[in-house]
Amino acid sequence: YAIKHNNNAKAAIRYHTSHQQVKRWRDRYDGTIQSLLPKSRRPKSHPKWEVIDKYNKQAPDYRKVLDTIIVPNEFPKTKIGKIRRFMVPAVLENIGKEEVVTEEPSTEEYTIIKEYLSTSKGRTVVPQAHLELDLGMDSLDMIEFISFLGSRFGMVVQNETILENSTVESIAAYVEKHRGEDKIEDVNWKEILNKETEIKLPYYGIFARIGKLLNYLLFWTYFRIEIQEREYLEKKPTIYVGNHQSFLDVALIARAFPTSILKNCFFMAKGIHFKSFFMKFFAKQGNVVLLDINENITEVLQTMAKVLREGKSILIFPEGVRTRDGKLNSFKKSFAIL
Repeated sequence: YAIKHNNNAKAAIRYHTSHQQVKRWRDRYDGTIQSLLPKSRRPKSHPKWEVIDKYNKQAPDYRKVLDTIIVPNEFPKTKIGKIRRFMVPAVLENIGKEEVVTEEPSTEEYTIIKEYLSTSKGRTVVPQAHLELDLGMDSLDMIEFISFLGSRFGMVVQNETILENSTVESIAAYVEKHRGEDKIEDVNWKEILNKETEIKLPYYGIFARIGKLLNYLLFWTYFRIEIQEREYLEKKPTIYVGNHQSFLDVALIARAFPTSILKNCFFMAKGIHFKSFFMKFFAKQGNVVLLDINENITEVLQTMAKVLREGKSILIFPEGVRTRDGKLNSFKKSFAIL
């Protein structure tokens, strides 16, 4: 069994049979995993459920495995038995998805949910299709799906409900049992983003002023930069967007901002990088909003919207991660939604 994460190959890993092992390898490789899994000894089990589904339930969104492909033969190998990694993508392109034909439920709930998923994901939807593994739904897709279920069937659906009912058939059965009054509405992102969040915004304090001075010295003495068309920067709520090639990108863009704009511009950062007391104190006085996009993507977007509503600006990198080859990566949907 080959596990695909994203769309390209980086590492080939042999014979891992537990979701704990998959997690260890995902933590080690910051990118794509392509792995071989032996068939389970239990005839009725399947790696998708015994390994990948269990792993995804405990993994953050950006590390979830969203696709699986059945490979009937061994991967190409060298004479000494090592996998020819560069040949793996070509092999996978010629392999079809595993198809298991089952009778479709005739309930109204299943029909409505199937139509929604087919339209939103552009894929063939079958009863046993896994929302993440087979349909490739990411965290934003899940938010939209939960909002759709709530508005269409008049019910409250939690993230835990989706985890416990992770196939189209099972979530349709859950909706059939717990649905309320019908409502036909589109997913209203404006309504979601206008909800208040309890996160307190930081401020432009002494650490921000010190950081600005150090930043100026860095780009005046060691680096040379050229700033063009600064006159387009205005004192109004703005979403500043940057491509992401270096860990210096934030400092570089901040150097281009005049103080009047920098004081009212907030920077979104992963909380994992600000664990110590000193770093948290720096973030609090440096206009740095600490977020965990893998825990609650809704709260992340609501916080960004709150910044804009209060007349401030934000700097985001819509690619989500730094580029590895110098090319521009695809933008995350959160940028367009915001």
